[in-house]
Amino acid sequence: MATLEESSFNDRGYHPEISQGEVVVHPNSWGEVSALPAQSKSIATFKLMGCIGLGLIITKADGSKIAYIQHYSPDQVPESIDALKDVTKRHKVPDGGHVKGVIMAPLVSSALNPGTQIAHSETVQFLISEAYDGFHSSLKANLSIDIRIFPYSPNECSESYDGSLLIDLGETGIGTIYAESVPVLSSTN
Repeated sequence: MATLEESSFNDRGYHPEISQGEVVVHPNSWGEVSALPAQSKSIATFKLMGCIGLGLIITKADGSKIAYIQHYSPDQVPESIDALKDVTKRHKVPDGGHVKGVIMAPLVSSALNPGTQIAHSETVQFLISEAYDGFHSSLKANLSIDIRIFPYSPNECSESYDGSLLIDLGETGIGTIYAESVPVLSSTN
């Protein structure tokens, strides 16, 4: 985990959603930030380049939020799973809370379906199962979990498609997950 000033990613493009001092997650690692309902925090990872990115917003009943991002290469699946299991154990979600998430998975081309098949689909499905099982096993409560898959092309590295995953926990109590700079999932109190 590094701040934007320490990050090697800060010279690879302008990302206005990230402010100085916010958290940037490097490849083969994870990071998280916590915010009270009136606080604003951001966390991001860039240049997935064939890696799998996972972003979660965990909302507690009091409106506080935790934003978690991991960025792991396909050969680091055990580390990715261990990191996800750890976050589900550390952050118990009581009644009235919810978890929203996005998994960014690279697309691969085949002769029959160019650019339409998700690479490492077994890993992606396993991550989804681990998240559901981990959060549900932490308590026997009414818990809302919504995790979506956002496919991306690792070959499209341009200003608008750079393999970026960002979570913004806004001061208004709304948390938003951005994939490729596009808002794809929001979480309110």
